[in-house]
Amino acid sequence: MEALKEFYKSRTEQFLKTVVCFDDQAYEDSLLGPNMVASLPGSGFDDSEDSFSDISEVEDTAELTDIQSHSLNAQELTGSFAAKGIQCSVIKTSDEPLDAKRQIVTMSMAADIMLLDWQLENLSDEYKTTLIGDAIVEILRNDQEGGGRLRLIVIFSGEKEEGVLSTLTQKLSDLHFSRTPGSYELKHGSTKIVFIGKPEGVSCSEVKLTSYDQLPEIVIGHFTNLIEGILPITAVSAISTLREKTHHLLAKFGSDLDGSVVAHKCLIPDPNDAETYITNLISDEISVLLSNPTVSEALSPNRVGQWLDDKFSSESERQHKLWSKAATSQYHSDKTVLINQNSDPVIKVKQARRTVLETLCDVENHAEMSMLTKIQCSNSSKILQSIPKLSLGTIIATNDNRYLLCIQPLCDSVRISPTEGRAFPFIPLRQVGFNMNNIPDFCLPDQAEKVWCKVGKNPMDILMYPFKGSSHGTVEGKESKPTGESSRANYFFESEIEEGKTLFFRWVANLKLPFAQRVSSKIAERLHTPGVDDYELLR
Repeated sequence: MEALKEFYKSRTEQFLKTVVCFDDQAYEDSLLGPNMVASLPGSGFDDSEDSFSDISEVEDTAELTDIQSHSLNAQELTGSFAAKGIQCSVIKTSDEPLDAKRQIVTMSMAADIMLLDWQLENLSDEYKTTLIGDAIVEILRNDQEGGGRLRLIVIFSGEKEEGVLSTLTQKLSDLHFSRTPGSYELKHGSTKIVFIGKPEGVSCSEVKLTSYDQLPEIVIGHFTNLIEGILPITAVSAISTLREKTHHLLAKFGSDLDGSVVAHKCLIPDPNDAETYITNLISDEISVLLSNPTVSEALSPNRVGQWLDDKFSSESERQHKLWSKAATSQYHSDKTVLINQNSDPVIKVKQARRTVLETLCDVENHAEMSMLTKIQCSNSSKILQSIPKLSLGTIIATNDNRYLLCIQPLCDSVRISPTEGRAFPFIPLRQVGFNMNNIPDFCLPDQAEKVWCKVGKNPMDILMYPFKGSSHGTVEGKESKPTGESSRANYFFESEIEEGKTLFFRWVANLKLPFAQRVSSKIAERLHTPGVDDYELLR
């Protein structure tokens, strides 16, 4: 287990590159100027009126201590992160509340980790202890509206932790954040907010640092907790590789090839196809980068074996070995025997598969993995960037919520006349429940629902509907107004089946191309089936 956690931590350190710290004391060389020190009782200065003519900021030792508790040593802070290869930017918050909030929210989009001082002494009393909380609420709302985000926010303050965490708990209750009793953090989904006390502050010893050198390790540990697991660590490793090689990739696509790109656009029948051609070139290069063995190390037999040992640590030692051997075995027959708890060599393959599925994941896991594997984009996505187009793999819905899968070849989905149009073939999708004995083909996200579907494969079920092309030569979805509580627009396609009669189809999702092509190929296989009279005995 320790080896696996160290592996997770090493991948986190490789990924983290930017930390942004907002503090009202960011650029203060010293909180206490010479005159302020002179004003303290027993400072050794003459206490005549002339000696204290410039002293008004600090009236007693208690006030001085309070100011010291909010101090920030930016040099030590940035140096401690630099030692880990992480760039830490320290920004002094604006004296204007709206500008300060805008600064924080804007920078939150670029930073891996945010460090925020809770009490901003450079603001008026109205905003001094409320602005950071309000900024956090806006950041998290933006994250949710944008489809979610991995987020770690550290309240790095000299305040007492209980007051800060209680205020945050109240502010974030509508966003479903909760605090585990006895902890110093709030969490919801892939977002965590944690309190860490400044070395100069008055926080309790459990959260208060003794030196700035401790901060990077603690922050890295909290971020690692957010991404522990085989799949998240693999994703983090992939992004780390892309970050590391980004500038190498950019150098490969130099302006010296602009002429070739323009020539290609000029020569092809439809110049708009050049856009897809170039983006495919870039994605292919990215795929090459992701073939790096370090990206998939989390899926190696050794790491998966460690994951299984961790997951089944409460069971017998023998069971650990069975699962670990099954994970590392290269042979199907070995897995069939090993995953059976009784080590029965006559166990059937279907029973073995069922044991794996029921032990390692539930129906909700299957649904999420199915959508991740087979759905390219859908109407439930909050990060849809382009207008959907009708082509191979597009799923639409009729007015009575019957789902249809488009099986039009890609080459026949372009260069469509706006006047004559073109007929598109569709195969119906049958809505089914999840059944371990008859597993559906995929899970379809439709707005807030998840629908399990089976794909029809009989050519006689194919439906044809005509659609007219746009000015770009493709059938593009038309935008409809948001309905109900949804703030997102929906898209629909129009099919004029005869003069004066138009059908409207709601866009639901697009399947990933390889899966859509496989469905189309299976239908084509049925079309190729020859009907031959034969002697029945030899059929």
